[in-house]
Amino acid sequence: MNRLSSPITASKKSDWYFLTPLFVLYAIAVVLLAYTHEPWRDEVRAWSITLQIDSLSDLLRVSRSEGHPPLWYLILCVAQVFTQNPVALKAISVFVALLAGFLIIRSPYFYKSEKTLWLFGVLPLYEYAAQCRNYGIGMLALFACCTVYPQRRQSPFLYLFLLLLLSTTSALAFLVAISLFLSLIAEYVFDNKQKCHRREVAGSILLTCGFLLVIMLMWPEKQSIVTESHSLSPFKALAGISWALLSQASFATDALSLRLTFFPIFVLLPLYYLLRRSPYVLIYSAAAVWSLTTFHVLVYNCSALRHQGFLVLILFSTLWMYRAGLATRVTYTPLISISRLSILFLLILQIDNAYVRALPDLHKPMSSAKQLAAFIQSEPMLQDAILIAEPDYYVETVPYYLPNIRIYLPREKQFSQTVSFTTKNAQTLRLGDLVRTAKRLSKKYDVPILLLYGHRYSSPGEYSFSYNKIFSFSEKERAHFRGSFTSLKNFTDAVTDENYRLYRFNQTRQN
Repeated sequence: MNRLSSPITASKKSDWYFLTPLFVLYAIAVVLLAYTHEPWRDEVRAWSITLQIDSLSDLLRVSRSEGHPPLWYLILCVAQVFTQNPVALKAISVFVALLAGFLIIRSPYFYKSEKTLWLFGVLPLYEYAAQCRNYGIGMLALFACCTVYPQRRQSPFLYLFLLLLLSTTSALAFLVAISLFLSLIAEYVFDNKQKCHRREVAGSILLTCGFLLVIMLMWPEKQSIVTESHSLSPFKALAGISWALLSQASFATDALSLRLTFFPIFVLLPLYYLLRRSPYVLIYSAAAVWSLTTFHVLVYNCSALRHQGFLVLILFSTLWMYRAGLATRVTYTPLISISRLSILFLLILQIDNAYVRALPDLHKPMSSAKQLAAFIQSEPMLQDAILIAEPDYYVETVPYYLPNIRIYLPREKQFSQTVSFTTKNAQTLRLGDLVRTAKRLSKKYDVPILLLYGHRYSSPGEYSFSYNKIFSFSEKERAHFRGSFTSLKNFTDAVTDENYRLYRFNQTRQN
């Protein structure tokens, strides 16, 4: 006779003797990592942008230009009503991560070993917690959907509202929400055990309208240089969709392990086989993986772990919903035993990922902007300085540590703390342009002009870098630059690319 087992376990008092200290330990670890973490430009950008928002129309405009739904920006705007201290950015991120962790702790569909390994994996511990991005609220919203999933038919409006909430957290989360909705629609149509009620139809219609509104709010402008989706030909789009279907999360080879090369297809195919008796969960999993792969092929090709991590979220939420749909007692088979061991192995890899990603952050800064700010503050002669930068987006981190600094963007010919990634700005810039910009600002404002220079190009020529931007210089321009600027200090300790050299324009020599 086969033994019986069930992942569905009622909460016991003895369980909470283990889970409560576990959650406290997790909270301490998250707070410690957040405290030692130095936010860099991708994190600081949203905070700086929302400081400039004065109305709802501004918020909606920002949402389009950033290519993300507006929820994260709305949360930051609300926080800034109470405080404009940028430390609030960390506090919000930590709070969101702890809420998501609490949902995992109280879930009856995971073993204590799985909860432990998950909480100390790279996503809930570091990538979506210590780092301050909108992906953390996506994780929280997805886990909220999974929590309500068993009552999706009894409380359709609550579940559908959570799907809408999930769709407003990020472009990637929007695709996950769409996939969950497709799974639910299939259940409405093909489930013979429970008929579809009017309230479910009404809720689905409202959610569809909500999804259309979210698409409008995050659809990038034609001038955007972040994505080339506007110029896709039908043939290229079809080829990309087909490749996404065949490659199955090819963009996420680092999501499961940063040390080993793991092709997601070898995890996904056994998962699809395991889900053959849960067709609606299978629809969700397959649709989510395919849509995310298509997004990375056609819309925005980014290999960052914050994007790849959504594959892990899909796998974890799939497991959650699969177990929630099982009967109270299920046959304990070798396949179930092997699948549980595989889950434990993948979660152990996530802990290893956390070690690889978080440990350098404890010893070295993510950005040199903090050291730069300390240097400028220590020099009385630089208190009123204007800061220009090349590459321009390197300077976006500085306002987090030096809020009152004036920043001038040469490519945009205006003062701003954030860069606009549009074709309206100059894609090409020469070293001589920086010298002329510094000279003009010096004459007009009569204050020190500082240059934050991040390029490492040593030979004269033309160089293309991120977002198809071009920087060039000749030997004559380099000689002129050396005569026009004095090197103040080099900042080279950051583990990211935010290392740069600081120069001061020689005002007396030029005026």
